[in-house]
Parts: sequence; C-alpha cells; structure tokens
Amino acid sequence: MEDRYSAADNLRGQQKLPFFGIFDGHGGAKAAKFVANNLEKNVLDEVILTEEDSIKEAVKHGYVKTDSAFLKTVVVLRCC
Repeated sequence: MEDRYSAADNLRGQQKLPFFGIFDGHGGAKAAKFVANNLEKNVLDEVILTEEDSIKEAVKHGYVKTDSAFLKTVVVLRCC
C-alpha cells in the first residue's frame, strides 16, 4: 500500500481550522510520502502569511510549493 496521510487540528492556532490529507500512491510511494511530510507545513506557511479573506489562495500556493519541491527532487534523483 502506497497511501499516506497527515492531520493537523489547529491551523493558525485555531481548533476550528483543521487540515487533513490522504494521499494516494498513484505517483509512487515517494510522492505520497513527500506530500504527507511537506504539504501541511507548506500550506500552513502560506496561510500564516496571508489575510483572512485570502486563505483559499494561500492553500493553492501551498499545494504548488509542495508540487514544485517534489518535482525538483525527482529531477535530482534522475539526474545524479
């Protein structure tokens, strides 16, 4: 089974802002593990820096940041 998960129950220090993720392994076990280990932090970093009314965009930026970081690791692994 290549699936992974992560859970946080208080984004921005508020219990009403949980973050849960289940990541399938269709991109391989390394992709699922990388996302499980990094997406929460990247989204939280973006949410902390944004205004209350821009949370949706901050979450998108966190996803893009995670995707870009993973793709860089794939390039490094294939390259060297």
